[in-house]
Amino acid sequence: MATLHIPTCYQCSAPLPPRPPGRHGPPRRFCSDRCRKAASRARRQIDLEPPLAFVCELPPLPPTPNPDELTMRAVLEARGAAATFARLAPIARRDFGWRCERAAVEIKRVVDDYFPEV
Repeated sequence: MATLHIPTCYQCSAPLPPRPPGRHGPPRRFCSDRCRKAASRARRQIDLEPPLAFVCELPPLPPTPNPDELTMRAVLEARGAAATFARLAPIARRDFGWRCERAAVEIKRVVDDYFPEV
């Protein structure tokens, strides 16, 4: 005895509505635009997984440094960013030059105000 095949939606498994008469094209895969968009979002989430995690063994993370050490490192990096902006200000094109100068001054001012001892 033959079985009757009823096409179902790829996303929600609901039976697909029949195609309107006179419409041609590939067979339907989704029952609605809502299911089609949900399936697209689900595929996109799968694509965002880091590919290296599945290919090789990742080394263990190093022990977490002391928060004070991390703070000092961030302050030094901020001062380095201010110095970089200051070096770029005279050589950057005109519409970026003044922004680089202002960023350098403001970063240095904020870091010196909040972390004078570092």
